[in-house]
Amino acid sequence: MTAIALVVLTACGGADDAGAGDGAVPEYRLSRDGGIATNADLRGEALPDVGLVTSTGVAVRTADLRGRPVLLNVWYSTCQPCRRELPLLADAHRRLGAAVDVVGINPYDDAATAARFALEYGVEYDTWFDRDGAFLRATGIATAPVTLAVDAEGTVVDQAAGELDAARLARLLAALGASS
Repeated sequence: MTAIALVVLTACGGADDAGAGDGAVPEYRLSRDGGIATNADLRGEALPDVGLVTSTGVAVRTADLRGRPVLLNVWYSTCQPCRRELPLLADAHRRLGAAVDVVGINPYDDAATAARFALEYGVEYDTWFDRDGAFLRATGIATAPVTLAVDAEGTVVDQAAGELDAARLARLLAALGASS
């Protein structure tokens, strides 16, 4: 039974392994609806300023996104819900134009893998890479996909964990003052 639980947690991008092997029990947070939260609730918080890398190796910071509203989508290639929602985000990016930026944050893939997926799913927006996990640690994101709606001042005004559908995307865009 223990082996099955470990496999499930690993396959789902699950448990935080900080303190693994020292007998520590992971500390879980409760979500606003009373369930177990796997990601920090960032609504109302400033987006942490973290260094990332573009697909061409250029260093960027999340603070560089200030000045325009942005949807930040945490994804990676072997995440099935991520794959399913990418076309929805790609379509939103094309429709919204300059009204809202869309940026992917990829913690696991290399640039070539991400580029293949971008081409396959029609993604034309930037993907930034979290090579050392600094973005995930700073935001408390433990699972993917996660999409953050960040206003022009850099405040997370809404977020969605799990696969986006049209209604969830519309809610995130409405929080940014944009319509889908």
